[in-house]
Amino acid sequence: MIMTDMMMMKIGFTAFGVLFVLIGIGVIIGGLSNNNSIKNSREVSGTIVDFIKRRGRGQGGHMHTYCYPVYEYYDDGETKRHESNISVMPPKPLGTEVTLYISEDGKVREKHGTSLMLLVGSIFAFVGVIFTVVALFLYNGMLA
Repeated sequence: MIMTDMMMMKIGFTAFGVLFVLIGIGVIIGGLSNNNSIKNSREVSGTIVDFIKRRGRGQGGHMHTYCYPVYEYYDDGETKRHESNISVMPPKPLGTEVTLYISEDGKVREKHGTSLMLLVGSIFAFVGVIFTVVALFLYNGMLA
């Protein structure tokens, strides 16, 4: 069977659409999961007291310096520190106050762009649905 240009377009639009829908759903689930873990945690006030700088390769193989904030906070009657595993660029100034979330198992989390994750995930899913619908119209010959 010889693949025509129209058949290749249909397959491409469908694959692209499904991939974007899956990426969108994954990002939305990640945002909701982060939001739920924060809702079930207690809030403490923290301060950025230091940065851990690490060098690594970014896009295109270029070397970059990544800054991971170190937070100091007061909990259970003592001052504690938390080294973030999320780099921040540009880094916030030392002394910046932040809200940290401590789960029942003692894990410390920062709230990073949950709303943004939901928005980006929704956009990916929407674009994926558009491409999938276009592929269905192509498949049914409505746009051919």
